[in-house]
Amino acid sequence: MSEKQPQPEQPERPDESQHDIEEIVELVNSNPWNQDPGPWAADEEAGDIYSIEIRDDGQIESAERLRHPRPMVWIACLAAYNDGNLHGEWVDAAVEDDVLHAAAQRVLASSPVRGAEEHAIFDTDEFGAFRVGEYERLETVARVARGIKEHGHAFGVWAQLHDADPDILDGFEDAFLGEYESPEAWAREVLDDLNLDGFLRLGAIPESIRPYLHVDYEGWARDAELSGDVNIEPTPEGRIFVFSTR
Repeated sequence: MSEKQPQPEQPERPDESQHDIEEIVELVNSNPWNQDPGPWAADEEAGDIYSIEIRDDGQIESAERLRHPRPMVWIACLAAYNDGNLHGEWVDAAVEDDVLHAAAQRVLASSPVRGAEEHAIFDTDEFGAFRVGEYERLETVARVARGIKEHGHAFGVWAQLHDADPDILDGFEDAFLGEYESPEAWAREVLDDLNLDGFLRLGAIPESIRPYLHVDYEGWARDAELSGDVNIEPTPEGRIFVFSTR
């Protein structure tokens, strides 16, 4: 396939006078942020999210930027492919529907085959669990990509579970219960308010058998999924996503 271009084409910058450029350069160079960004990423952008650690004195110990997935698709011209030419372009998929349609038309317009009318998606990147078909509707691709960019790969799992049904996709935030180390970890969080371990320590239970009693959190989580109350899906990192089905 064609060499991937990870960055979409940038719009042209407006004309600037040399005087304006010199002022901008001076301002940037004099900004102490550029000499010592501290714990933050030097190339941070608006909307970046950080996980931070704070010392006892209230100062920031470290700040890790949490990376947003950037789903992309390689749109190909079918006429060129059938003619023996691999013609296409990597484009940002997490855009509005009309922008992705325009990208597909741009690929067709630049095709070596005159009058090309059909496109296909030959490759994808950062869609996680969601499998994009070659002839997937561009509206579906863009909708899922925007969700993944906003919510992370849990959204891709949710979309794959429900065949990207637009009505169900809109309910993601209500359905997503979180990411956990294991089903047991999720069950412990859910049942924590019931203080089950505390009940096991009550005086009504003979002290001699208390060490042998425990709550089967893992079994409870398994039964919650079997009953259809939740979907528990693995992540690539070996953790789990939990979704409510109600």
